[in-house]
Amino acid sequence: MKQDHTNVMAIANKRIGHITLILNYWNRGQVTTALSAINMINDPSVTTDVFNYTFANGYGLHLLTLDHAASILPLALTLVRSKYECYVQVGLKTIDNIFKQFSEGIRSALTVPLFGGVDLAREERLKKSDLCLKQFKLILEDAGMKKIASKQSELGTQAAKVMNSLSYLLKACKT
Repeated sequence: MKQDHTNVMAIANKRIGHITLILNYWNRGQVTTALSAINMINDPSVTTDVFNYTFANGYGLHLLTLDHAASILPLALTLVRSKYECYVQVGLKTIDNIFKQFSEGIRSALTVPLFGGVDLAREERLKKSDLCLKQFKLILEDAGMKKIASKQSELGTQAAKVMNSLSYLLKACKT
């Protein structure tokens, strides 16, 4: 029994250490470094805790760029595919909040016609917007996401709402 307790405490301490490291980067405004750490650690429980503290609750979305959003969305989709309901919920909230933060900018970048000359900044925005849109499309087409959205539950309703929003954006951008 004592050995089991020791193992649980070691796992919990490791998780706390990872979360503390990531949130230290986040709190110093080093968003790219924080996201890289999440990817390197590759632990869904850590990702869930960090996303629940930040993106799922709308905290710090203003710090994100399209590049950040494009790297967060696959991580959020991984959470949505989880067997744990709390992970799924955090993943769905994160996707929904990223959508709300960036959808209008993506739509306008991809649908407003270019008038005259070369606009390198616009070309870069188009490329980044297209990358985010592709991530949204992957989420919309994901079998796990569709399965959740088909359920008669609170999560099913939330997933269906997210999918409807993504579908609307994709249709508006004609992809």
